[in-house]
Amino acid sequence: MNSNLSEEEFRAWNERMMQIHDNEAFHSTSNWLVRSLASQRVTEILRLLQSGPEDTALDVGCGAGIILNALNAREKTGVDLCTRMLDRARIRCGAQTKLVESSAERLPFEDHSFSRVLCSEVIGHVQSPENVVSELHRVLKPDGVLVVTVPASMRVVSIKKLLTRLKLYNLLLGSRKQGVYCPPANDDWYLHHFTPGSLKYLLERRFEVQDVSCIPNRLFSIHYIFHCRPKALPVEMQLPVAKLQPAVVPCHV
Repeated sequence: MNSNLSEEEFRAWNERMMQIHDNEAFHSTSNWLVRSLASQRVTEILRLLQSGPEDTALDVGCGAGIILNALNAREKTGVDLCTRMLDRARIRCGAQTKLVESSAERLPFEDHSFSRVLCSEVIGHVQSPENVVSELHRVLKPDGVLVVTVPASMRVVSIKKLLTRLKLYNLLLGSRKQGVYCPPANDDWYLHHFTPGSLKYLLERRFEVQDVSCIPNRLFSIHYIFHCRPKALPVEMQLPVAKLQPAVVPCHV
């Protein structure tokens, strides 16, 4: 995909991708492997986010609101660009949760609005990961906690291709069985592929990375989960996103 789309073009592309890649289905599929990985990721996110009854929490790219609904916080806010997913989140989370249709690259909130911020499985699907990280830092309180997750997408794509060549993909992921979600075998949704090293490089301009968890384990990781604290930035790095120049991010390292 062309990574220099207008906001309207990108929104339309994102809606198409969300029709193909149903992230909500990962949590409810009868395929035990897919469901187990999704459950482990959510459990570890909640552990690292350390959200409590006094916190104000923001989920950037909240999707259908599965993690947002599980958060323990005084105020909960979710942001997503996909209207269909926000409709699902409204049903799941109820009227007490604020839901906003917005790009992750330009969050409609004041500086330092939230004590806990989550951005899960989003940063590989945006046009400018640098702008997203800048916005995550801007809206997070100076003593707050950020949790960012990405899939080991290059590994996942390689596995999908191998299983497809061996004619095992549909069999193992159960798409031939009724009620079993089978993720698409292509990688058309990824605009950026991150390794732990390249994501850490991106985050460390604005955050102190305190911990990195691997799901299901460090020997064979499918998801990377970063636990971060914000850094105090020099004045020149505190410009609004609208004034930032496009940055080259080494996502393919």
